[in-house]
Amino acid sequence: MKTNNLWDKGQSKNKDSEIFNNFTTGSDFQLDLLYFLKYDIKATRVYAGALTDCKIFNEEEYEYVEKALDDIEKFRAEGAIDMNSPYEDCHSMLEYQLVLRVGSIGKKIHTGRSRNDQSLTMIRMYLKDSGLDLNFKLNELASEFREFSHRNKEQMFIGYTHTQQAMLTTLGHYYNSFEEQVYDDAYFLNNIITRINQCPLGTGAGYGSTLDLDRQSISDELGFAKVQRNSMYCQNSRGKFELMYLNACSQIMLTLQRFASDMILYTSREFSFFDVDHNLTQGSSMMPQKKNLDVFETIRAKSAEVMSYENRVQLILKGLPSGYNRDLQQIKEVIVNATNIVNECIEVTKLSLQYLIPNNENILAAIKPDIYSADIISARCETMPSETFRDLYKSIDINNIADHKPEDIIKIRKSLGSPGNY
Repeated sequence: MKTNNLWDKGQSKNKDSEIFNNFTTGSDFQLDLLYFLKYDIKATRVYAGALTDCKIFNEEEYEYVEKALDDIEKFRAEGAIDMNSPYEDCHSMLEYQLVLRVGSIGKKIHTGRSRNDQSLTMIRMYLKDSGLDLNFKLNELASEFREFSHRNKEQMFIGYTHTQQAMLTTLGHYYNSFEEQVYDDAYFLNNIITRINQCPLGTGAGYGSTLDLDRQSISDELGFAKVQRNSMYCQNSRGKFELMYLNACSQIMLTLQRFASDMILYTSREFSFFDVDHNLTQGSSMMPQKKNLDVFETIRAKSAEVMSYENRVQLILKGLPSGYNRDLQQIKEVIVNATNIVNECIEVTKLSLQYLIPNNENILAAIKPDIYSADIISARCETMPSETFRDLYKSIDINNIADHKPEDIIKIRKSLGSPGNY
């Protein structure tokens, strides 16, 4: 692919140069076009306004540029940009398209600006929007868990430790635990969004500009909460902010894979705590009786994929000196892939809740009376202060516990957050 280099100074190059260009460019243009170009157009429009304030553009020139950028955005939204266009990224394409429309006026747009500055800004805008979108979907999922919790508030369930029956709980309590987990994931993600909500535009290649750019105005127009002040740190924060975002994505996937693992276990024939609608299952090409929860197994695998992205970015950043390094380009695909995976897994998990039907009869049949023992001992300590917990612990015959109703056991669990008081 022939590359349109903005930095070409007219020096002749042999065919090997094209190999090197294609290697460093990779799929960057396609990635930019699908996910980042709209942000670069928006940031360029705001930057053009800042250049007008600095007298680089006059008012008439600015109007030409603004209209041209509107045309390019429409061009992009209609999918009319060739994915195989001869550009290494969206920045060179955008500048070329601008010059094509307004002539030499468009060549002013890069005054005081670096491609690093552009890329850093559009990625920051993408992270902010993607994070807010994920946050909204997490809150929807948490609400869904809350609804199932209320609906199953009185239904008995079994709590496990070490994959062994431990203590009695309720399905409502179980679903509520995931409601709180998801809300915490949303809260954590929101904190990350707040942290990265800083505008880097106007810092050039990381060492500022001779132009007296109104960076506060630029930040306000782009919808950032604050200006990221130190120009060198702006470049050094690239990768670090993405890593924070990926950590939030990993936290979300940890929650989703745990629910997925539970459902794989609890829907197995040995447990049969949940009946599964056939729409949620896949079959076997050999064994006709099989109803496999491939959906949840895929979520488990994808959680590992998202966590590996976090590790990948750490390894890319490790050992990098200050300032921009081309290594950072490899992070763009990582954050896009992670965002897409988490989005999809949240949606699938929310949808799956409708197709998992608690089998209360099987749950009750599986309850072994010995899981009441801790509650019985604690209750006796309250009514008979002379007996100590440790003595009762040693003396209780777990094989000969008197009959108790599960609902009565739950009622005596009084501590805040327990099945009897959550």
